[in-house]
Amino acid sequence: MIPLAQGLRQARDRGEFLVVPYLLADRRRTPTVRHRLGILREAGAHAVEVGIPFSDPIADGPILAEAAARSLEHGTGWKDVLATVQAAATVLPVAVMSYVNPLLRDGAGRPLEELAEAGASALIVPDLAEDEARAWSDRARSHRIDLVRFLAPGADPDRARTVARSARGFLYLVSRYGITGRGGSNPAPPLKPLVETVRHTAPDLPILAGFGIRDATTAREAARLGVDGVIVGSALEEIWSNGDGDDPARKLVRALASGRSQSAFTRNPTRNPTRMPQ
Repeated sequence: MIPLAQGLRQARDRGEFLVVPYLLADRRRTPTVRHRLGILREAGAHAVEVGIPFSDPIADGPILAEAAARSLEHGTGWKDVLATVQAAATVLPVAVMSYVNPLLRDGAGRPLEELAEAGASALIVPDLAEDEARAWSDRARSHRIDLVRFLAPGADPDRARTVARSARGFLYLVSRYGITGRGGSNPAPPLKPLVETVRHTAPDLPILAGFGIRDATTAREAARLGVDGVIVGSALEEIWSNGDGDDPARKLVRALASGRSQSAFTRNPTRNPTRMPQ
């Protein structure tokens, strides 16, 4: 499997609107990881964000928070996380999403090294302090893992440029204030100047919008901001938690991929398409 950053850039440059689903690690789901992600890959997913369950997920809405609580109740531990990453990496490029504490607690061993060995090539840490980001990024890069950076509403141009210069893998655009999941606003047009600043500062860096992405409408609204794709978590987790089966998950990813008609690529013919290695 090629690294996540390379896979996203190549798919974007082929004119595809990027879709990255979120999959929470849960020991009861580990045997089904390959099947679930195979369905999503066929529907148009380009990578997967594997979440590490945590008892205090400050950025997560109720659907993901409840799923994390269930996972912990099932006894999900570090070895289960690594098994999930390893299984996922046979299907799609993997970014791991974790709060800081699970990466530091006893039992995690050598977390970055072990995640890399399992197949992860990017790391997302929502509560990472700004003054610690450089050290974490350097450690991650020593294991060939990209530290993904966040850009939130309200950031000024200087902040956008700083984040764009330090981001690796892709830039995670928080498309609204608040937490993940239902409620709140849709992706906001005022974010477009931030996207344009990032484009000017780091032209090759893929930009993915997350928070509140739940259907074709929100994907297209995000695409109009000029982003390359979207991340979907709560809407997909709700399908899986309800036991609704493969078809609704497949339909959701296909609906999100419809954002390509509004994507930045279609308005930027200067990019040179590349082909994915066969």
